[in-house]
Amino acid sequence: MKKEDLFRAIGGLETSRLAKTEEEAKMRSGMKFTRRLLIAAIITALLVGTAYAAARFFLFDSPQEMVQGLYGSGDSKAPTEVPDDQKPWPSSYMIPGYDKRPVDETVAQAMENWISPVGQTLENGGYKLTVDAYVYDSALKAGFVTLALEHPEPLDNETLHRQYDGEIIPGMLEFSQYGRAYILDDKTTDTTLALTYYFHCDMRSSSVFAITLDDHNAYQSNLEDAERFAQERRDYIAKRREELRQELTAEEAAARLQEESGFSGYTGEYDDYYYLAANEFDWSHAEEQSTEADLREEIEARLRQELTPEEAEAKLRALWGDGPVDATFGGRAEVIAEGAYFFLTNAELDARPQPNKLILTFPEDSVLPSKTFGGGDVLVNTLCVHANGEKYIPGGSVDITLNLRDGSDFVVTSDSVDNTLFRKGLWDDTTLDMLNSAVNVDDIVSVTLSHGDWSTTLMPD
Repeated sequence: MKKEDLFRAIGGLETSRLAKTEEEAKMRSGMKFTRRLLIAAIITALLVGTAYAAARFFLFDSPQEMVQGLYGSGDSKAPTEVPDDQKPWPSSYMIPGYDKRPVDETVAQAMENWISPVGQTLENGGYKLTVDAYVYDSALKAGFVTLALEHPEPLDNETLHRQYDGEIIPGMLEFSQYGRAYILDDKTTDTTLALTYYFHCDMRSSSVFAITLDDHNAYQSNLEDAERFAQERRDYIAKRREELRQELTAEEAAARLQEESGFSGYTGEYDDYYYLAANEFDWSHAEEQSTEADLREEIEARLRQELTPEEAEAKLRALWGDGPVDATFGGRAEVIAEGAYFFLTNAELDARPQPNKLILTFPEDSVLPSKTFGGGDVLVNTLCVHANGEKYIPGGSVDITLNLRDGSDFVVTSDSVDNTLFRKGLWDDTTLDMLNSAVNVDDIVSVTLSHGDWSTTLMPD
């Protein structure tokens, strides 16, 4: 099986989960930057002149100060309507507001015990990164890590792609696990960028949690290359899309896309013809930019010699678990074995040490206080909400509200409010919301799920 066939098989199955993660998330003004940098990610920087050393815990003077610095604010912002000339009527979109809640004393004292200092540094191209401390929940495999990036010249908001809610995209930092970075204004100076990276770990993304410090100049060069690449891609898709319209009926286009990617039936700006053209471009450029190609081929060739297809599948199942493997490959036996070699190769590459890469190992028994509702359909801990909205609104997304003991509520998501730092769709069609506030789970009396005019309230288990 060719690699492009493998990617197509996996990609079609992942479409709905990616939709829950990004496409159906509330519109953020930084989304276009995220998409651009996803393109840039296929161009790997050449990394030189790095060093690794131990460093002190220095961003905050104490765990108490760290908790207050991250969760002590009661900041809020009203929803904002933003014009968009490229959008058909109405030619605007709504950026939801947010309403952070200051952490209460009980939770703050408990959080102080969850903080694990790291105090290690990476250096590259005149930049120095200190990985300061983290909090991690092993049940949901989610948490955050605080970092300080020292740099010789000031980094402006445009370079960091700063957004209205403090989200930034520090492109010289690479994280092996999905998440979002937010600036710590009180700790940031002209020559030190302080930030928190909130994340969720998924074995399918990487076998480790790694942070890599790229050379800044190489990153800027790669970003320029990525801009040219993105424009080339847009031009190709526009031209090829019109050609496909002349070559294929709508039914033929849908059938071909279904065979290639496992989905079809799209209309409008991003119709089946668009995805067929995008597939042609993407698969033709899938490997040409990778500087890891030789090493990857070497590892994969060795694995194919060492492991039979059945043994490779068994090893992947031992690494991921049966559920994620079956969900990722849709139970297609002819795809699983080939995919096993691919992902086992990824796991070896991720675990390889580099002078400019730090791999963090999290404890397996660091479970934060939590509370479940609706027979386990919703789990809330101090930092996150894990919900099985698919059970109630198949194929859609649900808004979530935490109803509190004092009669008030904390809106996680709604049409006008987004108190999440990110929402991620998981392999089992559930979602994980990372909250912008640290909540006291003992104060939650029920959870309301809603979608349009429908709603249901779940009681604690």
